Amino acid sequence: MRRAPFVFLLAVLPACVSTDEVANRPSAPSSTNAPQGPAPGMLRRDSDRVGGVQVFAGGVETALPVIRLDGSPGLTLAFDLLDTEPRPLSVWYYLTDREGRINPNSSLLIEGFERDDLLAPQPSRGTRPPYVHYEAALPTTSTRLTTSGRYLMRVTELGDERAPLFERTFFVAENDVDAEAAGEEVYEGGRTTSLLPSVRVKTTGLAADPFYYAACFAQDGHLEAWRCVDRPLLIQPEAMTFQLPPSLAFARDNATHFLDLNTLRSSTDVERVDVDTPVPAVRIAPDQPAFPDLTFPNLYAQPVLRTVPVAGDPGTSSDYVDVTFQMTPPGDAPLSDAYLTGSFAGWRDRAIPLTWNPDTRRYTALVRLKQGQYEYRYTSTDPRFQRLVANAPSRLRSRYTSFVFYRDTRRLADRLLAVRSFTPS
Repeated sequence: MRRAPFVFLLAVLPACVSTDEVANRPSAPSSTNAPQGPAPGMLRRDSDRVGGVQVFAGGVETALPVIRLDGSPGLTLAFDLLDTEPRPLSVWYYLTDREGRINPNSSLLIEGFERDDLLAPQPSRGTRPPYVHYEAALPTTSTRLTTSGRYLMRVTELGDERAPLFERTFFVAENDVDAEAAGEEVYEGGRTTSLLPSVRVKTTGLAADPFYYAACFAQDGHLEAWRCVDRPLLIQPEAMTFQLPPSLAFARDNATHFLDLNTLRSSTDVERVDVDTPVPAVRIAPDQPAFPDLTFPNLYAQPVLRTVPVAGDPGTSSDYVDVTFQMTPPGDAPLSDAYLTGSFAGWRDRAIPLTWNPDTRRYTALVRLKQGQYEYRYTSTDPRFQRLVANAPSRLRSRYTSFVFYRDTRRLADRLLAVRSFTPS
């Protein structure tokens, strides 16, 4: 087995986003008793009344939700309430540890307000079905996140912290330390099979004890599947290098499929389109797990909804579509289980169960999606399916992102020192 090194630096983040569509309310006395969700670090399932959820940085839909302590380049939150009556909603912020568990001192580490209220929703215009669109740049100037780290954003009914509609993760990074991302490609049988990302960070002015540090790595924006190490591979004077062990190496992406709903018309990927129904309907061509989409643009696990060619703002003018997904299992035989997930479901594990159709010998699922572009995957615990996917062709290039955390014993928080990304050539 042979490894070849690569070294890249993070590019400068884009410009700031602003909004005047939000207002603030005083924070609760403490977030200690805030609802923690179904399990530590796990996001709640989106309400069926919500669609088209996006959280991205710098006005770029494919950008990871990472901002600096000063708020730049700004987070954009956009989503739809599948209802006809506009109403104000609230957005709550919680500092968590790197594993996603809410910090009991979260309210003490957020200055001003812990919550923003969304007061200017926009009804959709001539869409099927009608909906209400919300969009804002967050957090506002009245909310100051004083500590870097991983955060939870919870959108709820107005002022009701315990009535969540959906949750998303975002990050606040210091990015004022010297850090460099790299990676080692792993070769087997004359071809690249996986990659071991690494990050080197200078610890000048911080504790020298490696106990205080950890690093997490994500492939192509899949934050839900990042992998972490608690011990550095190499310790040098005022510097540490973290690298995933071979057992946690990222395999080439050979399971992602691509769906383009920008225009509703038949194609090699769309088997049928029906626009004469109350809600437009699309049936995609059967997906073969052994043949994922390899030529589509990398959306970095994010939905892209602003490129739909409609008159006016796609946020309020794009239709929702009932999409029938179809998957042909290996040997046309049923699996022990089968699921669908994607950027439309927050990449939650086992997000949408698939239904076996014995007549067509396919698995299917019906999902209502806003027009746009999405990435998605099929999953199964069946060994036959896993072997098929493991041997499928893979995407040639992926982007790897490193997150360096520092356990601050004074603030009792996992500070995020740096976020760095690289793409092997």
